Amino acid sequence: DAIDSFRVNASIGFLLLSHRLIGINIVDGGRKFFISADNGNIARFDLSIPNEFSSRTFVNVLSTSTNEDNFALSTDGTKLFTINDTNNAPVVTTYSLPGPFDISSKTQIHQVDLMTIGVEDETGNDRGDDIEFTKTGNAMFILISNAEESSSGGPRPDNYIYQYSLEKNFDVSTASLIGRYQVNGFGNVAAAREGTGKPRGFTFSADGMRIYIVQEQDGAGVDQINSFQLECPYGLVQCVSDTRASFVSQVELSLSLIHISEPTR
Repeated sequence: DAIDSFRVNASIGFLLLSHRLIGINIVDGGRKFFISADNGNIARFDLSIPNEFSSRTFVNVLSTSTNEDNFALSTDGTKLFTINDTNNAPVVTTYSLPGPFDISSKTQIHQVDLMTIGVEDETGNDRGDDIEFTKTGNAMFILISNAEESSSGGPRPDNYIYQYSLEKNFDVSTASLIGRYQVNGFGNVAAAREGTGKPRGFTFSADGMRIYIVQEQDGAGVDQINSFQLECPYGLVQCVSDTRASFVSQVELSLSLIHISEPTR
């Protein structure tokens, strides 16, 4: 059941066009809310009550290219990442922002064509539909999907979430492919078309132990948000740990061992 909702275009005062599924980010302790549209616009709202949409105040809209219709933000809000949804051209663009979560302007830092670092051309209609990072930015996840059904009219087989390791946090230019996880079988329709839904977005829980995947169903089917428990943090292909926390733990352990091994005088 709906707890709260609001008409985004009415709040802005002009047409933002249709909104992307899970093309949203709630950040800064729930005090800021961003939503993207399929025309490359990203709108920001400030919330006077954390995570309460009814307390919103519209701030501004940032325009990117019309093909950059899904996005992510670095944890500190100083970087914006977009994914290009043009067929067979999954390009991630990194922008710097003038201040934390300030979308009054942007400056492009670099672009990375994911086809050059592991994304495979399965059908010729593959598109970048979503981009996510771990909280520390040491791993990146990209949803590559398409609308092609199997030859038998069954589940769409060529949808994947690609997992990348980043040598430098939130620096896509340092990305290296870990592997990919096949996403298919969604949809709650007649048996003849069971599982033909299209994955269109995803996100992780704060601890990385759950993934939520949105599927869009054509025709009379039912759109869904599906939740999955993972065996380890962000473990679609490989577990991801917080390297900084791990480093601190190792230092504390080393200091403890040094203290224990001190000779008695």
